Amino acid sequence: SMPAIRDWVKKQGMASFSWNMDTLDWKIHNVVALYKNIITELNREKKGIILFHDVHEQTLIVLPHVLDELSKRGYRLVQFVPAKQ
Repeated sequence: SMPAIRDWVKKQGMASFSWNMDTLDWKIHNVVALYKNIITELNREKKGIILFHDVHEQTLIVLPHVLDELSKRGYRLVQFVPAKQ
C-alpha cells in the first residue's frame, strides 16, 4: 500500500515527492505551444513541482523563458540535492 511505502521510505531517511504540473515536453515539440502549456499549468496550480525532461531539445529551448517568467512572478526555485551518506 502507498502509506506503507511512504513509511518505509521515511524510515530509510529518504524523501518522496512527485510533480503536480506536467509540461508534456515529451509530447509537445513546438516551443511556443510548450511554453503556453507550461504557463497554463502554472496559472492553474499556482505552486508546486514542474516536471521537465532534460533529453528534449524543445525543453532546453523553452526552459530559460520559463525561468524568466517564474522570476518575474516572484517564484523561488528549489534544487533538491541528496544528502551525503
